[in-house]
Amino acid sequence: MTHSEFHEGKTSRNRELEPTDDPLNRAKAIHLFERGPFSSVLARLPGGRSADRGLERQAIALALISWVPLLLASLGQDNFRFGASTTALLTDFGAYARCLGAIPLLVMADRVCGGRLNLIAHNFIDAGMVRDSDRPRFDALADSTWRLCTSLWAAVVIIASVYALLATLLEVIPQGEIPSWHRSGEARTLSLAGWWHLLVSAPLLLALFMAWMWRLLVWTRFLWRIARLPIRLCAAHPDRAGGLKFVGYSVRAFAPIGAALGAVMAGRIANHVWHTGEKLSNFEVTAGGVVGVVLLLFGAPLLTFTLRLMQEWREGLSSYGRLAGQLGFQFEDKWFYRHQRVDPGVLEASDFSAAVDLSGYASNVYDLRLAPGDVKSFIVLAGATAIPLLPVILIAAPVDVLLKEIGAILF
Repeated sequence: MTHSEFHEGKTSRNRELEPTDDPLNRAKAIHLFERGPFSSVLARLPGGRSADRGLERQAIALALISWVPLLLASLGQDNFRFGASTTALLTDFGAYARCLGAIPLLVMADRVCGGRLNLIAHNFIDAGMVRDSDRPRFDALADSTWRLCTSLWAAVVIIASVYALLATLLEVIPQGEIPSWHRSGEARTLSLAGWWHLLVSAPLLLALFMAWMWRLLVWTRFLWRIARLPIRLCAAHPDRAGGLKFVGYSVRAFAPIGAALGAVMAGRIANHVWHTGEKLSNFEVTAGGVVGVVLLLFGAPLLTFTLRLMQEWREGLSSYGRLAGQLGFQFEDKWFYRHQRVDPGVLEASDFSAAVDLSGYASNVYDLRLAPGDVKSFIVLAGATAIPLLPVILIAAPVDVLLKEIGAILF
């Protein structure tokens, strides 16, 4: 290979790697919803970070950053023996749930949740819903969505809000509610582990969660703007959502975030059950409330299409209702009023299959939903939120009862 051929090949490869000027393709190349306000910061952690690689290492790194210093600080407070502070930390199920459960889940949600939202967003193009004349508006929306997801101002506001919230909570929470490993002796003064938790571990969890709440707002804005575009919908579509049922699958995409919230809830319940002996049944309302809030929170963006689907439903009723009525009149005039006796052979006529086909389309219009929801997606999200409670149930159950049940199964 000559030098000029090598240079041309290198130039060609570089041209392929350069981002295109098209906003949608540029946003797709950098993963529209898979990047958050803190992506550029997390990219500097060991292992690098992108939407398709490095997330596992980043999840482990953040979990270790939030947990290991707490253990070392507690051991130092006990002169590197398993004293009261270390024992309190090691039996704090809430700390395990927050640091080793919720934080990694929120990091991995970039791939699971962000990736699926990205596919749903681009399916509006792939499904042919966006006309060529409206493509520039869609591209501009995709570009602004990416800029909002990765907004530096959003990151600054989130960090400021997190520390303001923690400072307020530190003042209002009763001393008895603060775990003993947070404190130096009986005083309200924070220990080294308590300071690390206040300045690093808790802010990490809250910042990651609030970053996803910001992306949820951006996702809602994206759907709202899409619903205001003259996208092509079909009132008679078999999904009974005008062709938008694929948007309803976004609910199950938020399962990792629901699981993270469920883990935090489960850690707190486990502490009460283990340390104070409270019954697990006392927290049924709390658990149900958390699951309900999660379903409402991540299902609400689907309502952005309600007005548009109502309009499609009204127009569909008028169009398909009128067509069905005309076909029905012609059908009866031809096959019932003209003949006194119906020849069974007429059932083989094409008129009957046409009537059946039109009836199916009209039925889809009459059953059109006012939101592109998917029941299975809500079940998946509810299950993901509730799954972290399973270890709590095992903790709450007496050991002898568990052994008897296991024995009954095995023998």
